[in-house]
Amino acid sequence: MVKAGLAAILGAALVMALAWSGVPLALGAHPFWAVKVGYFGVGAGLLAVALLAAIGLRARMLGVMGLLSMIVAGAIASEGKARFAASYGDDLVAGRMWFFGWIAICAALFVVAFALFRAVLVARR
Repeated sequence: MVKAGLAAILGAALVMALAWSGVPLALGAHPFWAVKVGYFGVGAGLLAVALLAAIGLRARMLGVMGLLSMIVAGAIASEGKARFAASYGDDLVAGRMWFFGWIAICAALFVVAFALFRAVLVARR
């Protein structure tokens, strides 16, 4: 239990450090909410980890699911950004795809980081 909490803290610190350092902005997030998606992503990722751990997924499968989710979320965010830019900011659905896609990317990054930190902490008994 303590190791899971430490893995969650380290995962949240990693996601927020990347958000604060401007990585989402450099990768295509909107400047207005580039840091904000980190906060929402950590919360959503923590909820996802809790739900997936409750059904009994191990760290390896949790990491694989996080990576696959990150790929899908990246595609959704990229498509949303392209549609939003093509509509000159009038397509609200595309804007939401872009915003929520970035939240999902940060949530998936948290899940992957949690799985990696959890695996390392458990291996270091």
